[in-house]
Amino acid sequence: PALHPSGGALTLTALLEQQVRLRPGATALHYRGRTVTYAALAAESARVARGLADLGVGRGDVVALWMPNTPAWIASFFACARIGAIALATNTRFRSSEMNDILSRSGAKVLMLWPSFRHIDFTGILRETKAESFARLKAIVAYEEEEAGAALPDVHGIAAYRYADLASRPAMEEDRAAPDIGCLMFTTSGTTKAPKFVLHHQRSIAWHAIDDGQSFEFAAPGAVTLGVVPLCGTYGFSTTMSPLLCGNPVVLQSSYQVDRSEEHTSE
Repeated sequence: PALHPSGGALTLTALLEQQVRLRPGATALHYRGRTVTYAALAAESARVARGLADLGVGRGDVVALWMPNTPAWIASFFACARIGAIALATNTRFRSSEMNDILSRSGAKVLMLWPSFRHIDFTGILRETKAESFARLKAIVAYEEEEAGAALPDVHGIAAYRYADLASRPAMEEDRAAPDIGCLMFTTSGTTKAPKFVLHHQRSIAWHAIDDGQSFEFAAPGAVTLGVVPLCGTYGFSTTMSPLLCGNPVVLQSSYQVDRSEEHTSE
C-alpha cells in the first residue's frame, strides 16, 4: 500500500487514519500482554485530543509528556497533532533541577506523567521544583496502571486529572493538523549549557517515518519492532513511529525486561 495519504495532506493524523482505513483491526501496538489495534489507537487519540482541548490546549500550546513508553504516550502524541499542539518529549530521568528549567522555558500548559513509574516519586520531584516554573501550567494529567484510583498529584495548587478521564471523552472530530506546524520538541543533551529545544514539524516527522520505513525495512511485510528505547529521544521515537505509520506493529516496553522481549520476539 501507499506510504503517503491521498491528496498529499502529509500530516500525522492523516497517516494514522490511512492505516485505520487499510487495516483497522490490525495490531498497532503490543503492550504488557494486550494489543492495541490501529482503530483503537486512533479512537483513543481523538478522545484524548478532546480532553486536552477541554483543558484549554490549542494550536501551538505545549504538552509535556513526562512518561515512559506506553500506548498512552503514543495516543497523547497523536492527540497533540490533531489539536495542532506541540508534544514536549520529557525524559523520565529528569529530576527537580531539570524540570525547573524545562517547564519554565517551554511554557508547557499541560504536564502528563505516570506518578509512580518504577516506584519513583514523581509528585515529590515536582513539589521540589520552584512554583514560578509552573507559571503557565494549567493542568497535570496522571496516567495509571496497577495503581488505578491512586491519589492525584497535589503540586503547587495545579489542577490534576486522570488520563483515563481524558481518554473517555467524546472523540474530537475536527482535525486541526497541518504539515507545516510544530508537533514535537526534543531536548538536547545540554553538554555545554542548558538543554535546547529542537522543534519538528508534522511534515518532517511524517517524511522521516516514511523514509526510515523504506530504507530500514520497517515497512517490510511481517516486520515487528521492539520499542524499548525511550520515546523521549530521537532514536526511540523514530524507530517506533516509522513501523507504526508504515503499518507494522510495535512491541512497546516501558522499561527493558529481557524475559518479555524474548517472549514477544519469539511469537
